[in-house]
Amino acid sequence: MLRHLSLGLLASAISVASLPAIAQEDGGAALLRQQRDKLLEQIEQLKQRKEQLEAQISGSAQGKDDAFDLQEISLNDAVKFNWGFQGALQGAGTPNQAGIGGFLPLSVGENSVWFLDALANANFSDYENNSSIINTDVAGTTISTSSRLGYRWLNGDRSWMYGLNAGYDSRPMNTGGTDTGINVSGTEKSAFFQQVVVNAEAVSNDWNLNAYALIPIGDTEQDLNSFYQGGALNTYGLDVGYFITPELNASVGYYYQNGDLGSADGSGVLGRVAYEISNGLTAGVNISYDEAFETRVSADLKVRFGGASTTAQRKEVQQQPVINALTSSPRNRDVRVHDIIFGGDDFECETKGIFVFGTTRQPDGKREFNIVCSVQGNVKQVLEGKGSVDDQGAIQANGFD
Repeated sequence: MLRHLSLGLLASAISVASLPAIAQEDGGAALLRQQRDKLLEQIEQLKQRKEQLEAQISGSAQGKDDAFDLQEISLNDAVKFNWGFQGALQGAGTPNQAGIGGFLPLSVGENSVWFLDALANANFSDYENNSSIINTDVAGTTISTSSRLGYRWLNGDRSWMYGLNAGYDSRPMNTGGTDTGINVSGTEKSAFFQQVVVNAEAVSNDWNLNAYALIPIGDTEQDLNSFYQGGALNTYGLDVGYFITPELNASVGYYYQNGDLGSADGSGVLGRVAYEISNGLTAGVNISYDEAFETRVSADLKVRFGGASTTAQRKEVQQQPVINALTSSPRNRDVRVHDIIFGGDDFECETKGIFVFGTTRQPDGKREFNIVCSVQGNVKQVLEGKGSVDDQGAIQANGFD
């Protein structure tokens, strides 16, 4: 286009230069002056058009370079085996944990990859007097596992990455005391929970979406001690995130959970902020709320080694979330557990002592109760979500303030 404009300007200039000679020969001076003025006007218009095109080309050069770079990235160089360590603090039904994991590309195409991702984590004890599963304290140490087989692909212009993966998670769990003041010493039991998972994802350089389903299998309700029973939760959710920068991502999500004899059924919301501190080192903070677990805050840290073939390529991939997502470890890897007292509403009070059913933590550190039982095994009072101390001070007798 610019070449054609330049040729047009040159031709117009030659035409203007020859006009005086023509005027002398033909004697049509007035007519030729009009033609000259018209040609000069056309030359000025062509100059302005040329300047506009040059400005447009200059302004879009960076965007064209970026698009060119994205298309030029070879997945055979960018998608490589990586491994590393990860850790997380306890959350809503999930434990304190740390472990090792790895991402293995099974087959890399021009715009797609089949992969296997596996993790193994050591699960540690809960914080003192702060059960991750509501009432019973989780005790350490057990080893949980998680595996995912998946397929990811890029669209035609590589502006989006799409993915599907599925897998299996296991969680052995040891138990300790309780947060409710009930003495379960000598009756603590270990449990083993499992789940299958399906996950769908979509990532661009601006947005990321993640839909998931966690589905417990096997023995989903197991005794934890003489009073409490734990249940693995079905969880279905959707997260939507935005890349504030290529390294900083913020997301919000909705989830629905059910299980544990219906005691945890309901919806929840969550938020997350994750920051890639350096190539391969990522830290995240999470907050969630639902009626069963109430507000829970947790944090996580992950470091990965390996990846793209050269340091320059690793830096290039880091700046392209859509390419970086091809080798990221899938999320939602924990079996979530919630506990309630044995037998639900039909439970008969033991004659060994006083205890309560359906406890929930209050802001002042005390509890509300659905049922309060006495040493004789009689239900003293049943209220919707609230309980009271009997005339013999049952709550104080069991360690409550």
